[in-house]
Amino acid sequence: MKRFIFPVMMLLGLTEASQQAFAAVTCSALASTAIKTDNISPSASYTGNDLPVGSTIYRLKMHLNQSYGINCDGPYNLKSYLGVTTEPLGSPTIMNTSQGSGPVYPTNVPGVGVFVWSSYTGGGIDTLFSKASPMEYAPFNLSTAGNKTFGPTVDVSLVKTGNIPSGSVVDATKFPTIQWYIPSTSGYSGLPANLMRVTFTGSLHFITQTCTTPDVNVDLGSYDVTKFTAKGTTTPWRNASIVMQNCPAFTGFYSGGATALQTLSDSGTPAETSRYANIFTVSLTPANAVSGNIISVDSGANAATGVGVQMGYSTTVDAAATPPENIWTAGTSWDLPAPTDGRKTVNIPLAARYYQTGNTITPGKANTKMTVNIDYK
Repeated sequence: MKRFIFPVMMLLGLTEASQQAFAAVTCSALASTAIKTDNISPSASYTGNDLPVGSTIYRLKMHLNQSYGINCDGPYNLKSYLGVTTEPLGSPTIMNTSQGSGPVYPTNVPGVGVFVWSSYTGGGIDTLFSKASPMEYAPFNLSTAGNKTFGPTVDVSLVKTGNIPSGSVVDATKFPTIQWYIPSTSGYSGLPANLMRVTFTGSLHFITQTCTTPDVNVDLGSYDVTKFTAKGTTTPWRNASIVMQNCPAFTGFYSGGATALQTLSDSGTPAETSRYANIFTVSLTPANAVSGNIISVDSGANAATGVGVQMGYSTTVDAAATPPENIWTAGTSWDLPAPTDGRKTVNIPLAARYYQTGNTITPGKANTKMTVNIDYK
């Protein structure tokens, strides 16, 4: 047996491990935490209970004129957040609002919730935030050492979460406390930096009372059947208006839109601004069959045939009932702006008349009934 020997050369390289130590960038807030107490203090607000759940019923937009921020002794790239530090009435629930889906906190009034958000986030996205889910806000970044500041904008809105008892007073001291901060971040010392804290004071009085409405009997008159000569013949319009009594003052409300809101710079009390007007949405529910815009009259012994009833309506509370602006058609609803002058009696203008539906009319009673539905919004 021959044995072969292969020389093996092992090359061992020894390298010296080198370590480079990076010093943390040191940052600090440029000023003490901005502590702001904003006053929720508009006069009484009328919010109809027929508003959909999720509707914004008040909004306050708060902006700091003074800028707050940090100084760092080296280049930095940091994130700031808006969050909640205290939840006086407990944690929020997730619900759909006019601002999107997000956390809504309870208030001391059933049917009213509060959410906090920002109409300016640095990224341009409107977002609701909470203690458990803070919102990323303006970035703090600089390619050199130095200062970076922002003047933040924060919003607080009230939202309808259910029926609101009329006369309820929302206590703003029970709103969550908002904080703007830069959290502890790896590679940086001197953090977290708390830049701003916002609390609330004041109250908001909500009125949801409705008017009283008596039953209305309308006499359309008695007519000789010979006056009806062909299909489509009508009688004169008669006033069939609904007179609502003992109404509350329809003050309108801050709906949270671009103009129907209150604004505030720094702390203090916001001034009254334009409100969204309350609306009456009106619809009819006839007791008898409807064909297009003709309501059938009651059938039975001694009932007229060949005739129906037309209804007409106008779209302002001060409009004359006759002649009406529009002829009602099955399924139609319409809006009337509620008066803002504090009147206790409000008129919903309606009109009614007979309309010939057959080639001939047989005499008799020509009665019909309907329900007038009025939604307060």
